[in-house]
Amino acid sequence: MSDNARSMRALAARTGIAVLLFGGGWLLLAKASGGWAATPQLLLGMSCFVAAAIVIAPPIARLLAEPSGSLFYPRIPATRVQPMYSIPQANRKKGLTQESFDGFNTIAEEHPQDIEAYIEMMDIAMRDMKNAALAASIFQHGMATLKDEKARASLTTMYKAISSRGKAPPSPRRAIRLPTSEMKETQT
Repeated sequence: MSDNARSMRALAARTGIAVLLFGGGWLLLAKASGGWAATPQLLLGMSCFVAAAIVIAPPIARLLAEPSGSLFYPRIPATRVQPMYSIPQANRKKGLTQESFDGFNTIAEEHPQDIEAYIEMMDIAMRDMKNAALAASIFQHGMATLKDEKARASLTTMYKAISSRGKAPPSPRRAIRLPTSEMKETQT
């Protein structure tokens, strides 16, 4: 039985008790008259209200608190430790290519079904190391290791994109050269 069903069952059971206490308190307060002589009856009626609130409050509080409490204390624990990509990424930004590659390789060994490490290693091999053969061997290793068909398709797409980036023609801004006669006219 789920926690929510258990909470609802407890709420239903306690609601009956709380309604009886609330009705008894209301009846005692409604019949109280006569000034100070009715003080014990008034106190007993108010006590019934407090008792009804105490009886009904815990299941209502649980019903309201559980959905918002799972934001801070999740019911489902993390089943696996997430890879630490920040260290190899920082090494790559610093220009430490081999350390970055080794870091991603370690992640790929510890988390063989995680596609991001393979993508990063292929990118380092193509862009930083200029080694297409290494990128191809990483791609082949990733395809052999990955079990999920979607991950394999994503790896194939990324490999094609990364390998085509190295063969792309130069951008038009760099390719355009003005003849020297036109350059002299634009300077004057």
